[in-house]
Amino acid sequence: MPGGMSEYDIMNNAAFAPKDTIRWREVNGNILHPYWITQSYVGSYSISVDPERTVPLVNSVKKNEANEFCLNFYYAMSELRKTPRPLMETLLYKISIKDTAMELQKAFQNEISRPEGLPDIEILYKPIFSTWAIFKRNITQEKLLGYFEDIVSNGYLPSNYEIDDGYEEHYGDHSFDKTKFPNVTDLIAKIHDYGSRVTIWITPFINIFSSNFDEFSNNDCFVKGIDRAGEIFETVPWWNGLGGMVDFSSQECSDFFHSDLLNFMELNNLDGFKFDAGETTYMPSDFITNMNISRSVDWTSAYIDSIKNNFPGNTEIRSSWAGQKHPLWLRMMDKDSVWGTENGLESLIPHLITASLLGYHYILPDMVGGNANEECFDCTYIPEEELYIRWIEITAFMPAIQFSLAPWQYESEETRRICKYWTDFHHDIIAPIYEEVWARLVDGEYVLPIAPTSFFASEGELQSPAIYRENQQFIIGEKYLVAPITTRNHRERQVYLPGRANLWQNYWTKEFFRGGIYVNAQVELDEVSFWVLID
Repeated sequence: MPGGMSEYDIMNNAAFAPKDTIRWREVNGNILHPYWITQSYVGSYSISVDPERTVPLVNSVKKNEANEFCLNFYYAMSELRKTPRPLMETLLYKISIKDTAMELQKAFQNEISRPEGLPDIEILYKPIFSTWAIFKRNITQEKLLGYFEDIVSNGYLPSNYEIDDGYEEHYGDHSFDKTKFPNVTDLIAKIHDYGSRVTIWITPFINIFSSNFDEFSNNDCFVKGIDRAGEIFETVPWWNGLGGMVDFSSQECSDFFHSDLLNFMELNNLDGFKFDAGETTYMPSDFITNMNISRSVDWTSAYIDSIKNNFPGNTEIRSSWAGQKHPLWLRMMDKDSVWGTENGLESLIPHLITASLLGYHYILPDMVGGNANEECFDCTYIPEEELYIRWIEITAFMPAIQFSLAPWQYESEETRRICKYWTDFHHDIIAPIYEEVWARLVDGEYVLPIAPTSFFASEGELQSPAIYRENQQFIIGEKYLVAPITTRNHRERQVYLPGRANLWQNYWTKEFFRGGIYVNAQVELDEVSFWVLID
């Protein structure tokens, strides 16, 4: 099950490893686990593979008359081709069959590692404000102070004021550009005085002109590759240039990297980090690491493990492999400021559901309104107003809210009111629900924090194909059904209330409806259809 960004009918022999879908759309996503689940009115089944086994796993899906799904052991073209075949592990997969998908999912929960604790709770209750979408890399101390003053004057209290890309002179310096930030400690002190924390963007790359490059290189702390001529190299192209990719398979290199970050944090009184990247996309095809790992996903695991071990608190990550146990916020990949399923508004709920089914529950949705960079990477603009409003409404029911493009960039007072209302609603109503459900999960209870509505359907309902296609509503904590509007200019929608034995109550009108039906709901621009399952 890939935590990707789009829906595709066909996927041919895709190497099963997390990828950066910002640059390459038709690949597996940044959140990945070898687990597939399906349901029907005659029963449900799942297939899972142990993610720790050293096998060159590829999978393919073909939407045809046979609805083919294939798992392959593809040795010849895989990154494991350098591993002697006698050392390869056998491809073992587990097929589970149960009456319902709910039973299957709870059984899978028992197979994987539960979260070892709750993530940073401040982020659950209070929104993050990031400098990325509103400024891109064009940030200065003056701009950031003005943005923060706008946040304060509009009545918001951020959990984190997040300084994103553009603060360094060279990527990997892990220091502020003195030209852009002549007195950054003063800026950080003002933010702290207001009661907010300051976090900063970090990648696993050290660019060639960085002040840190030579030291990391001399300490043999970069992943290496072998080119066609047989020469060894230690730099890789990534989205911000050419640099070394830190080798986290080495404990010494990991400690070296994180001690540099700790010094950066203490010197500037920072409160946490936003760790970017981590997918296998940037690994050389013939990679060499200090610990001679054979799978690129093991580098991803080492990267995330090192983050958790060194900065377990106010931290967010972007990728993971077999890391469900880590109590870290895992953010969605960057979303485009568009409607629809192609990495737009309609991809939010499927992404949330998929990640949670894979065992990643502490999901940080992307910034409200998206990244506003469809024209170019450094471009920005104000997305259409209706899209922005529907985005905050959906995000208000997810585990956290993240702003960058700001509500006050719109002239309409009504838009500003709507955004503040849903931010407060999340803080007062939704965040406590997630905290309670997550605590039950951590304590060992078999509860699904997020689930598709089809999991709650009765046997007779599952004969309708429409039930499985419903991907624009979801259920929180097996009790709260959320059905937002995700289509432009719509003011009503069909809401599926699953389970003929269930009794559902409209949260707003207090009306009761027996489940197993579709309800035609009027949903105005400032509204979300929200339902409660009555015990």
